[in-house]
Amino acid sequence: MIANRFKSKPKAVFGVSVAERKAQKASLGALKNADSDKYYEIPAIERMAGRIP
Repeated sequence: MIANRFKSKPKAVFGVSVAERKAQKASLGALKNADSDKYYEIPAIERMAGRIP
């Protein structure tokens, strides 16, 4: 019951759900492993915000 309440909070506070954030992290991790130069060309603030060009 309490756990269900907290599952909706990240979306309301940060604008992304836990699942969306996990997907973003997986995508960035794959990019980092495949081509680290491209990964580091993305400004850190954009990587953290999930805005991947």
